[in-house]
Amino acid sequence: MTIRTVSLDEAIAMCKSEVPFAIYGFAATGKLLYSQTKEAGNTDHLVAVYDIKADEINKDSPVFPVSSPKDADKGMFERIFITNFSASQSIATYLSEEKGINTNRIFLVKQNELVGDFSHAHNDEWINGAKEEVHYWTTKIGCRDIFEPSMNTRANPATEFKPELLSLFKNPKHLDVLDVGSGVVSVLGYVAKGTKINLEMVDPLADFYHQLYEKFNFHPPVKPKRGAGEELLDLYPSASFDLVYCCNALDHAEDPLLILKNMSALIRNNGVIHINVQINEGEHNKYSGLHQWNFEIREGQLYLWRPGQDINLENALRPFGQLTIVSVDNKKRQIEFQLHKKATF
Repeated sequence: MTIRTVSLDEAIAMCKSEVPFAIYGFAATGKLLYSQTKEAGNTDHLVAVYDIKADEINKDSPVFPVSSPKDADKGMFERIFITNFSASQSIATYLSEEKGINTNRIFLVKQNELVGDFSHAHNDEWINGAKEEVHYWTTKIGCRDIFEPSMNTRANPATEFKPELLSLFKNPKHLDVLDVGSGVVSVLGYVAKGTKINLEMVDPLADFYHQLYEKFNFHPPVKPKRGAGEELLDLYPSASFDLVYCCNALDHAEDPLLILKNMSALIRNNGVIHINVQINEGEHNKYSGLHQWNFEIREGQLYLWRPGQDINLENALRPFGQLTIVSVDNKKRQIEFQLHKKATF
């Protein structure tokens, strides 16, 4: 089956026209992720984003094992865009053969070619994962005015710094913060009443993200410098930060334990490392792309593991501070934990 391939720019231009459209996304469970009615001129049109997980596709069969969008069944969408590049043919086959949708209405949003230095890449699998990550952020930024308004909020210099993180410190006048593996735009915020926030960001894909800032005229007040977590101590002096934050990035790394130790060296006495991870993300993604490690709780202890390696993080990090599990959400597959560095360490 042949489906038309368009660039993200072309897809955005089509989406802004006065016709209903649907976007099949690239990493969730087939449920309706977002919908709203917008007014384009005198025409109301539905914006719907349906997230379909690639690993739920039976690659040996054109049958798609998740329920289809009800509106697609009705044929209300004149254009359907597929952003899941690796599963595009399976999705297109499902839509056309199972749902009877004319292939002339189906478009594949192609990945942009990456121009930059991959000399720091761990391996080819990591490079492929990096390309998927950049494609993810390209879609997020490029379509932010259509279905990702939160991106504009995150880039607003007036966005409040996360109060739950600020409360870890007692009325600080100044807070030096590092967001590790930050992505294109930090989730942390920039301002706090009575506290000056000095935010730094670091990400191994920063060079590619800087291309996206210019391409889509997207300019958050803080942008990342390029660097991997394993080389943090080459980028910053020890004891440079009060808070080091990392969300959904450690399982992407070559050596998460080394990164945690580097973070520990970067925080000052009485500083905090705050980490968000997905439970067993490597297993969940079959160790594809960037997802090469797992985090899980066993008998109240936090473990970092993958086949052939198993690390009790509380034991491994005890010389650096006190590890605390903040929350575990098995339904969302999320763990939050912190390491507090006391003056005695």
